[in-house]
Amino acid sequence: ISTGSRSSTKNKLGLPQIGGIGGGGAVGSAAMQLQLRATDKRIAKLERSVRYLRMQEIRIKGDVRTQVHKLVLESVEQQKAYASLDTRVGCLDEGLSKCTEGVALVEGKLRSEKHRVHHVATSATKAEEQVESLYGALSDTKDDINGLLQRFAGSLR
Repeated sequence: ISTGSRSSTKNKLGLPQIGGIGGGGAVGSAAMQLQLRATDKRIAKLERSVRYLRMQEIRIKGDVRTQVHKLVLESVEQQKAYASLDTRVGCLDEGLSKCTEGVALVEGKLRSEKHRVHHVATSATKAEEQVESLYGALSDTKDDINGLLQRFAGSLR
């Protein structure tokens, strides 16, 4: 900042001495006014920047709170969904256990029925063999009776 003089001396605050040795005079006072105005403008500009940054900070904090709230809600919803799924899986496991028990029961009944059917089939085969044997014996007996009747009829003539 130009001070209006060529003096390089400094005051007690370490700032350049304005207006020569005594610091007085109209030139020094005008230069000081210019320097103060420039400083005030810089301060005002910095204060505007600080206000803008604070507004941005408030907006960003609000956005962060909103995002955190959304994430918390999503997390709660996911936990509810996981709990619901866990309950469903538990129900399915219980249902599967009952189905497995039912399948074991049905398999036992099926084995018993197969055994019974096999026994019935074996008995039917034996009965069929006996029927065939009896049919053969009956056929032989019929033939014998027909032969006897023919001889008897022949002897009656």
